[in-house]
Amino acid sequence: MSDLVDLQPRIVEKMIDDNIVMIDVRRADEWQRTGVIKNAHLMTFFDEYGNHDVDNWMKEFKHLS
Repeated sequence: MSDLVDLQPRIVEKMIDDNIVMIDVRRADEWQRTGVIKNAHLMTFFDEYGNHDVDNWMKEFKHLS
């Protein structure tokens, strides 16, 4: 079972209008290629090699609240 969800643009626009907090976990090169969702928090999770630092990411995440 996958937790990934492909949201249609109209759904994302509604979420933005409803002030839903969105976190974009992609890398900077991916943001540059495809753009960034309006008002999304940019918080890269995996580097280009698939490495991650959960503890550091969670520290950043906690600053959102």
